[in-house]
This record gives sequence, structure tokens and C-alpha cells, in this order.
Amino acid sequence: MIEKIFKESFPPEWVGKNITDQTNELVILRRIIPWQEITDRLTPFYNDAEGRPGVSLRIVPGVLIVQKLRHLSDRQIVSQVRENRYIQYFCNVPD
Repeated sequence: MIEKIFKESFPPEWVGKNITDQTNELVILRRIIPWQEITDRLTPFYNDAEGRPGVSLRIVPGVLIVQKLRHLSDRQIVSQVRENRYIQYFCNVPD
């Protein structure tokens, strides 16, 4: 089942502690990208009855955007998402 509504993964306390540079390109992009519109457009391509429950469509486009912006391979982007709090925040990947 796919989550059709964007849900914030990070409470304000987490953001205040871990995202200290508000001028970081990913912080700015996160604010201006219309995430709910992207989710709405992708949702029809997924089956509600199959797949892993609770998967957010927000993560996939976020990871792909960062991968293309930084010219990373699949393995490199997985490694970066694991290590980089700004990428986690941008992609809405929970701890």
C-alpha cells in the first residue's frame, strides 16, 4: 500500500538539532518542490492492494533528484542517504 498523503517524518526538534544550515540547497529545494502534487501524479501507477505497506512515494523522487543533482551511482546514493542528514531530510527518510 502506498501512502498518498505526505507525512512529515521529522519533528521540529530533530530539524533544529540536525539541519543547522538553512541555506543548504537541499533545504531550499525541499521547501519549493510541490511534493504532494508529485505524489498525486505518481499514485495511479501503484497498486493499493500489493506491495510493502506504508511506503511513501516522497522518498523515491527525492532520492532520484539527489542522485541526478550529484551525479551519483545507485550504490553511492544509498551510501549518501545513510550518512547525510540533509539528504535524509530532503528525501523524508525517517531515522
